[in-house]
Amino acid sequence: MSYTPASLLRTFLLENPTDLWWISALFWIIRIATLSLFLRSYLFPLILSAVSKHVRIRSVSFFSIRGLFIRAGPRIIRVDRVRYSFSFAKGINVTLDGVNVEVGRSTTKPFPRHTRHNHRLTLADFAPSPMAHRLWNIASSAYSVVEPHFRPLIRTCVVAALRLLIRWLPHIISRLYFEARSTTATFPGLPGTAVSAGTLTLHVNLSFTDLENVIDTSLRPKPRSARSRRSYGMAAWRKRFAASFQRTLDRAWGNTQGNASISVRLHNIAGSTLPVSSRTAKSAQFLHLPDAIDFDASLRFNPREGTADDHSLEVSLNIGDCSVELDTLKLLVQSLKSKETVSPPKLDLDELVSPMQSSRVLSSASTASPDTEMDGFFSPLSSTLSPKPEYFPAGLPSAVTSSPSSPFFEKLSASIRPRRRIPYQPCTRLKSYKKTSRLSVLRTGSIKISSVTLATQNKWGLDPYQLKVHDIVLGSSKCNNTSEDDFQRHWLGNRKKIENCDSDIYAFKFWIAQVAVERRTRLDSMRLLTLDPMDLQAIVTQWPAPWLTPSPFMAGDPNAPFLAIRAKVGGLDVTERLERLRELVAHIEPSIKEVTPPRNPVDSFKIPRIVVEAECGILRGRIICADTRGTQPFAVEVRNNGFVFSMDSSFVADYKSTARPSGYARDLYRFYYKISLVLEPTLMRVRPRARPDTRKFTQLRSYDTDFLGDSSILSIESIEILGDGHAIASMDSDEDLPASVFTHSPIFELYISTDAICVEAWNSRVVAALQQLSSVVPPQDDPPLPPLPRQPLLDRMLPGLSIILAVPRFVVILTSPDINPQDNLDLSRGVAFRTCLSLSYCFMHASHIHRFHDFNERTTRRGKLHLPPQHLTVAISAARTSVISEKASAHIKITFSDLALRSAVSTQYDADNPFVFERDDPALEKQEFLSIPSITVDLFWVCLPRRVMKWEDERGERWEEFICFQTLQGSLASSHVSPSISVNGESARLRIPYGYVFADLVTDAGVTMKAVRHLSRITAQHRYTPMPTPEPEEAKHFPRIVVHLRCLCLEAADDPFESNLSVIWRCGYNAAKQRMDREEAYKAKVAAIYQTESQVPSGSAEHGADYHFGGDHSVSIGEARRRLDEVHELDWSLRLRDLRQVQSKSGEAMNQLLRGKHTKKDAASKVPDLIEVSPIPQAAPLFRALFRELFLDVHRPSFPAESLPEYLYEQGGLPRDTKFSLLVPLHLNFTLTSLHITLRDYPLPLFSIPATNDHTTAAWEFGTDLVVAEEMGSQFSVDWIDCVILEQHHGATGASAFSISVPKTIMPVKTYANPVVHVNTTKTTIISWSISYAPAIQDLMKVVENLTAGPRDSSPGVGFWDKGEVRFYLKGSKRRQAGSRDPYQLDNEGAGFVLTWLGNTKLLIARKNEHRELMQVISDSMFIAIPK
Repeated sequence: MSYTPASLLRTFLLENPTDLWWISALFWIIRIATLSLFLRSYLFPLILSAVSKHVRIRSVSFFSIRGLFIRAGPRIIRVDRVRYSFSFAKGINVTLDGVNVEVGRSTTKPFPRHTRHNHRLTLADFAPSPMAHRLWNIASSAYSVVEPHFRPLIRTCVVAALRLLIRWLPHIISRLYFEARSTTATFPGLPGTAVSAGTLTLHVNLSFTDLENVIDTSLRPKPRSARSRRSYGMAAWRKRFAASFQRTLDRAWGNTQGNASISVRLHNIAGSTLPVSSRTAKSAQFLHLPDAIDFDASLRFNPREGTADDHSLEVSLNIGDCSVELDTLKLLVQSLKSKETVSPPKLDLDELVSPMQSSRVLSSASTASPDTEMDGFFSPLSSTLSPKPEYFPAGLPSAVTSSPSSPFFEKLSASIRPRRRIPYQPCTRLKSYKKTSRLSVLRTGSIKISSVTLATQNKWGLDPYQLKVHDIVLGSSKCNNTSEDDFQRHWLGNRKKIENCDSDIYAFKFWIAQVAVERRTRLDSMRLLTLDPMDLQAIVTQWPAPWLTPSPFMAGDPNAPFLAIRAKVGGLDVTERLERLRELVAHIEPSIKEVTPPRNPVDSFKIPRIVVEAECGILRGRIICADTRGTQPFAVEVRNNGFVFSMDSSFVADYKSTARPSGYARDLYRFYYKISLVLEPTLMRVRPRARPDTRKFTQLRSYDTDFLGDSSILSIESIEILGDGHAIASMDSDEDLPASVFTHSPIFELYISTDAICVEAWNSRVVAALQQLSSVVPPQDDPPLPPLPRQPLLDRMLPGLSIILAVPRFVVILTSPDINPQDNLDLSRGVAFRTCLSLSYCFMHASHIHRFHDFNERTTRRGKLHLPPQHLTVAISAARTSVISEKASAHIKITFSDLALRSAVSTQYDADNPFVFERDDPALEKQEFLSIPSITVDLFWVCLPRRVMKWEDERGERWEEFICFQTLQGSLASSHVSPSISVNGESARLRIPYGYVFADLVTDAGVTMKAVRHLSRITAQHRYTPMPTPEPEEAKHFPRIVVHLRCLCLEAADDPFESNLSVIWRCGYNAAKQRMDREEAYKAKVAAIYQTESQVPSGSAEHGADYHFGGDHSVSIGEARRRLDEVHELDWSLRLRDLRQVQSKSGEAMNQLLRGKHTKKDAASKVPDLIEVSPIPQAAPLFRALFRELFLDVHRPSFPAESLPEYLYEQGGLPRDTKFSLLVPLHLNFTLTSLHITLRDYPLPLFSIPATNDHTTAAWEFGTDLVVAEEMGSQFSVDWIDCVILEQHHGATGASAFSISVPKTIMPVKTYANPVVHVNTTKTTIISWSISYAPAIQDLMKVVENLTAGPRDSSPGVGFWDKGEVRFYLKGSKRRQAGSRDPYQLDNEGAGFVLTWLGNTKLLIARKNEHRELMQVISDSMFIAIPK
């Protein structure tokens, strides 16, 4: 019988080869084993790989799963074996063996690119097939007939099944146990790094109460009548079935309540990595937790609503010993950070918004179901009524993501928009109030850690440091009854939570048994810091939001958010060796502060009511000096018995505050706060040798006998610090947030006092200790870094702060060994200083004045009690002055009382005054050689100008505007004769800043141009040659230049100090007159009051001869005096403000004239400045010349080139063979429609040519041949100026500097011209002069002299009047001369007189005449007048 493979396979799988039962059983066993092997190893893994791309398995059996692989983003989870078993005694056990988790770097996913469809639009896109529509209507009709009968039955069956599942769910979950063994987390980016856990167990308990019956017979379904229904789309069916199942599930849950608890256990957690230096070395451990970690949590919840019950969460976490290597852990964290981010691609707006997409939106809206029709109608088509999306993809404008809006619904939304200024707040019922705070679910929580050890190593040493913290306990609990705890009862009283609306109160506790810092070496270890024990308690309620929100009951109380803290520290001990301290200071790198742009200041900050109580035990610090170079080792020890600190704050309504702005709807409060700090006496001693002490350091005291017997360095009595202050806060009664405190409103008064401070440096051991301690500061070998720009000291001071320091006794004793060779007593001689020190500091702003409304009454009461005035008096007065000047000031007062300096003598055991810390020995008064009863030093920090006096050098550098053009256009035309340049512009301003030397700019520009020209020459030659000595040059050919400007302004800035002084004088002069009149009236009124009360003092009848007052009065004389002073102050300040407003308006008008519609603000917003330019002051400049419709034409001179020597001979008397180093002949012609020249803000112009009636005819015509020449001098008339091209070490260390010596001739540059000016105007030309103009003219002449370089020799400079000659032809002229020294007074004695010339008027300046007169006026007629 032959067998084929198919027959053999059929026989093996389906047929029985014999009738023997045991062979058949064997065949079936083999068949089942083969099938199970095929299913577990091939079929099931193949099906799972086809279903999911992130989960893989190797094999599956009835009791385990092997080779589980899960990929979740950057994390990969591998499990060698998953075992599961079931028993009625132990339940379901799931065990995971060999869990490995690979933690990779997470990368940002790229933003998906939107693509548009390219298929053509058909009719099928607008409506479905008619046949499909008919079939869908038939199916919907059938469903509407069957649904009322089958739907209640199906829902009842589903509810019964769900309730059976709910009853079995707690039994299934509570008997489920998870266990993971040998769990390891690895990091692919860090080879060799792993975190492992020995065993992890997880168990969850679940129970339900108030379960519903499986079959509820009380609710019988009522059949509903069939009704016609429209056909729904698939989205509508899906939504309807989901809502139906949700209602069914809610009915199944009913009133069921759930209790859940979870328990997690971890054992033997360790983290290891390979050393950075060698990856092949043995792995090092950076994390180790040998003990178990227990985490337990329980919670009550409502499964129907899916919410947790209030105050039902209980959490507990217990951790054993923990050890961490900080340096290795820091490197691991830095390596795990994501370094690469994928930026989203740019989106094509045409692809996102296309006609196809808009058509789909309209079609989907039109085919929506009735249930969703209104939602679709309002949501996609109206951006006004639909909420805006909270997230926009990067790179996508908001206009693209928003939907198109409908004009109809925009009008509708505007009409239904609430018109109330303050939105309506619905009334909240306290019974139905539900807590929204995130912490309301917590009942108790605790974290306990046996110990934490953090190890690290410094950057420069080899000794590792360890921080050990023992017994850490962190707990929190809800306070139901505050009477059970003293701390809670003290601040909150006896409170029990009764109602649901009562605010939650939580208590927090933080306990540490000990904190220790040790430095370990190869031989031993040293304890550097010890903190024993620390207990911190806190109570918090209604803060911070949203963790704890305020209660709606009695809402709007700023004192409701409350935080109370109580801290207690047993003691602090710090010890270090002197040589280690030197290393620490030497390796401290100097911090380089980066210049960051200033941030926008915060206007306010939110704060609750805060109460703090702190107490600390012994404070001890020691510096051990063992390397003393031959002397015995010693230690410098400081002891303090501790301190007590307290702080309290509260909010009080401020109904009478004058700081409330008009229309401010929020409630204002005053935030009062007080602090108190009492520091026990502080003693510093030099301990010569180590003395064993078995006591714990917390039991030590500064008054121990062994400590007091050592040599003293510093002794300070108890220090008491008291602080009292308040600030302005605001709060809206409808808000649930704490009150907002304004940032610049706090005022704080600090009082610091101590009875005595004594510094003793008379013992040799003390002097040696001080020398050793001074060696800690390293010497400054390297040159200091350039200082960074810092703000002025006044800007860095804290405003609103007042400090008073009082030290009744301050003693310093300093001696050294006596140099007398005959001394046999080992004496030390020196000096002793004694004084009583008091210091006060106060800095107030103008915004703080209204807070001292009762200051005058307080000052009056102190005067009646003969008490000294408060230090706030001067600060408040300065703050009142700063209301107008907007300049703050600070006041510091230092007083030394009973200052004495005497000779002192000491031995190696004691000083001449053993009780120097307490009092002075009367016998030592004879040794005093200096005694001063009192010294008072008053310091005022006031913002002053950069240059108080004009002869002082200006500090710092500032950029100021020099030249400014507005709408400038230029063109260049070339021809065979000469090129032509044409410039047209709206306006231009040339402004010379105060103190700027224009001649230096000309010199620098000339030297730079010569250097650049020589550099181009030697670069082309490929070799260096020095610049040659200047040689005579021929006349230069100047191109034709035509300039037309609508407005040209030439300005010379005035001295800021002189400008401010002028404003102050103008205001003060008139204010002083009014003040004298008011003072006379006040004296007359006082005299009348005294006369009425029969208390007429001698000479009082002479006052008020021009005033007649009665004796009736409603206020006291002192109050009237105070009010009169305020009137004087207000009158002067208002005058000053008005005058500055006038100057500001004048400056703005000139700026508007020059810039037109292009203001500086608009220009700055378009083109940012490369440098920060100082704004132009609003004060009037020293000199201003305003030209209207300037037309300037510069071209070749009218005479030929060969006639140039003759022209120079006629105009300047130069020999015809004179050589020149600079010779530029040209012809200058320019016209103006008007010219206006002023000095400062004087009312009369210095020179004014008004425009004609038509404003188009030229009122000024200037024409002349002009020659600019510099005569050729000898070799001694050349200056060689070094122009640096490359600095030293530029590009490489050791590179030499490169500079070029540029020659500059120092012969004076002269101009030769014969100008003629024609003035043709229908109005009067004005020339003003006065003796009061002389100071301004002198300042102007200094500016004119700085336009050219000064003479190099000692000969006097040539005046500007000797540098040229001008001939004027005037149609009409008037000269006015004022008569007083006040340029602003034009009437009475300041009227002066007027000279008027009419008919063919000529004004000749510096013209040759037989009378040798500087100025001549020729006209047909003239008259003189004196104005009234």
